[in-house]
Amino acid sequence: MLKILVITDTHWDATQGEDPAYGLVKKFAKSWKPDLTVHLGDVFEFEYLSSFSKEKLKRLEGKRFQKDYQLAQRELDFWQKVSTEVVLIEGNHDERIIRLVDRDPKLQGLIEIPEQLHLEERKIPWYPQNGKVFQKGKLAFIHGFWANKYAAERHLSKYKHNLVFGHVHKFQTFSDAMPLMETEMEAWALGCLCSKAPDWKNGEPTGWQNGFAIIYMDEKTGRFNLFPVNINKYNEFFWEGKLWTRKS
Repeated sequence: MLKILVITDTHWDATQGEDPAYGLVKKFAKSWKPDLTVHLGDVFEFEYLSSFSKEKLKRLEGKRFQKDYQLAQRELDFWQKVSTEVVLIEGNHDERIIRLVDRDPKLQGLIEIPEQLHLEERKIPWYPQNGKVFQKGKLAFIHGFWANKYAAERHLSKYKHNLVFGHVHKFQTFSDAMPLMETEMEAWALGCLCSKAPDWKNGEPTGWQNGFAIIYMDEKTGRFNLFPVNINKYNEFFWEGKLWTRKS
């Protein structure tokens, strides 16, 4: 039986402290010891590459690629210690690097995530948004493309396959079936592991939720159960009869 931990939308930023929800999931992972940890993307924030921030130089003061990549190296060291295998999927924030290289080709080979994080050396697979979808058993893992209240339904209708995704920063689920083929499918959107009120939102309510997912999967058949885990406003969650909190 495989134990799979799914996290998403950490939006790492070296100028910000560790988000409490993300820290809580790390504490859980250290105890649970997943066989596989999948990060569904938006690994980085990369606010300094956003069109929302290009005129807000004061807010971007001190933000640097080097610092963010150094933070990521430390985080990957942690995940590779607690998890047998780690997989990273590119999110739309991470893809900002590719768009920058497209605009300024002389940067090619200098700032891309797989090279800067030495993923090949670490033996961590990297799945670009426009590339092959990562699948494990009967489940597909993607970052996601649509983020409205019908996101789970739309992703399922497009992929027609069991899948879990991030991007929405809140929990959603939608299921469907093809009775004549005796097939059932479901799509899950997960909460984020970053601030629910980032600076660039300028105080606008987001409605975001913190959380992650736990999966048990049969190695032979690929059949699975996925359990979305909501981290509540008190920065705690319950799992298998235990209360998980940063304080305990």
